[in-house]
Order: sequence, then structure tokens, then C-alpha cells
Amino acid sequence: PAIMDGSYALIHAQPELESGQIGIFMLNDDRAVCKRYYRGKDATRLVSDNVKYDPMLVDKESDSFRVVGRVLSSLELG
Repeated sequence: PAIMDGSYALIHAQPELESGQIGIFMLNDDRAVCKRYYRGKDATRLVSDNVKYDPMLVDKESDSFRVVGRVLSSLELG
């Protein structure tokens, strides 16, 4: 789903995602992000569907990272 600023997202709480799924993630215990998840052998990438935001690389050694859940749908209000 495309998630616009100010939208509400319906999340299914789960600790793991499949590559390519959109989810909510906690990064370094102080930042929640909504991105598309890609897990490789050496790195985890969080990619926004909005091209104005660069992908985020999760460093397994220095970053704290947790999957909150999978985005099922979104709702724009207004």
C-alpha cells in the first residue's frame, strides 16, 4: 500500500517479515520508521517507496533493530 503523510496504518504485530513486505521498525530504540524490508546475507535494507528518501542500511554490529509488524493497509483521513 502507498502510505501518505498523515495516514493511519493497520499493523499486524509480528517479529519477522518476508523480503519486500512493508513494515514498521524500531531503529536504535528511538526511531520508528515505515519502510519496505529487504534482508540480505550481509545487510538489512529499509527502503521507502517515496524516491525522495534514501534507503537505510541497518548495521548489525552498531544498530539496535526490531520488527514491530507488517503493514496490512492504510487509510487517509481528510
